[in-house]
Amino acid sequence: KEFKYEPDMSSEDNYVFVQTTDYGEIYAGSAQLSIAVKDHQIINYAESYMGPASPVRELQSTISAVRAVRAMYTNRELTNNSKVTQIKLGYSKLTEVRGSTILLPTWLVWIENKTTKNITLKRVNAYTAQMLQSTTYNVEK
Repeated sequence: KEFKYEPDMSSEDNYVFVQTTDYGEIYAGSAQLSIAVKDHQIINYAESYMGPASPVRELQSTISAVRAVRAMYTNRELTNNSKVTQIKLGYSKLTEVRGSTILLPTWLVWIENKTTKNITLKRVNAYTAQMLQSTTYNVEK
């Protein structure tokens, strides 16, 4: 019950679940359950649990989804041959301080390449509209 199925990060043979908190979903490798399946049988799974989340500061307003996509376009993160297929607000790992993980609200933007049909997940800082470059990966559908 600590994880939620994430269809936009899953494929036919790999099911991904992200950790949920009272504040929202955490989209980080250290907070997910991944189940690999072949011929309707589980062949492998990996689970990482970050633990309970608690706020470190008061609630702040975030940028809109439109502003996040506009920032991606301005920073040349969206190519001519792509389209945004999904956008969600969640939390991503920013850093670790004295054994505690600091999470950052981020806009998660799924982008499909129209030619290859590969899906790329990119993250935008929901406070500053800065790109989080190190968290891009491809999901093959």
